[in-house]
Amino acid sequence: MSIGGVEQTVRGYTLHRRRLSALLYLATGAEERGRGREALETLEKLAGEEVDRETRKALLESRLPPDEDGR
Repeated sequence: MSIGGVEQTVRGYTLHRRRLSALLYLATGAEERGRGREALETLEKLAGEEVDRETRKALLESRLPPDEDGR
């Protein structure tokens, strides 16, 4: 799973980057409450694969890359 593309496929559903960012935001909130491993495992289950290095780093550092339009 990569957050670099415009869309991501998660369990057969296509998510626009903004929706993926919202999912990462929720997972990051869990990480900030001391449940980082749980947040990462949940994201990996939704994706059906291991989260890539870039996404893992963004999640664990509690920062999300901006969308292409700067949001």
